Amino acid sequence: MRVSSRHAWKPIQNRQDFKTHGSLWGTNRPSLYTGMLDGYDMSEYRNKYEDIDFVVMSYQTPIAWHYKSADCWHIVRSKFSVTTSKHQTLILKGVI
Repeated sequence: MRVSSRHAWKPIQNRQDFKTHGSLWGTNRPSLYTGMLDGYDMSEYRNKYEDIDFVVMSYQTPIAWHYKSADCWHIVRSKFSVTTSKHQTLILKGVI
């Protein structure tokens, strides 16, 4: 589904695949590719990959993901760019 960035919280909340007109998108088919992730976030993503049922991407980097077993979200705190920081703020609306 195509949505505007400011309305991306709706498919995030429902864990539905989406794309914005920009670089924010979400999928229920996570990839092992970790983009710009490093440190704790990269380890968390890789170690718990099998438990992730939805991932939100900014460009090609996972910036938030949902754990199916615990029904909770992990939001990356690392900063990558001004745009990705805006994406991380938008995600909060969908997961809180």
